[in-house]
Amino acid sequence: MADDKLTRIKTLLAAGLPLPPDIAAWLIAGLDEFSSGRCKTLCLALGLRKRGQSSHATRKKIECRNACLKNIAQLYPGTPWQRACIISEQLNRYPRLPPEEKAMYGYLKSLEINIPSLAMIHKILKTD
Repeated sequence: MADDKLTRIKTLLAAGLPLPPDIAAWLIAGLDEFSSGRCKTLCLALGLRKRGQSSHATRKKIECRNACLKNIAQLYPGTPWQRACIISEQLNRYPRLPPEEKAMYGYLKSLEINIPSLAMIHKILKTD
């Protein structure tokens, strides 16, 4: 919900339009919470995310990473566990991979999100 409000704010400001009353009230209340010290972070004050939750941008990167892992897995034979083992090994060998594989895994590394453990890769590959 808060992500939608941020998108609306960005769109309105980029177009040079004023903020609607509901968005302005939400923003003012959050800024008051933050500036008074009742909330330690602006994210918490605006309800953008709770402690321990990923931001919208991080969630998108995780979704992209997981999709990329699933696409790479389709290139290898075997069960999800066997594929996860191959992917994990290839990630460990990344600097020494042949150019075509290095490009594929390079994109995964370029997402600037943590590469998951073997167990997590397996879990990602099992979910569909």
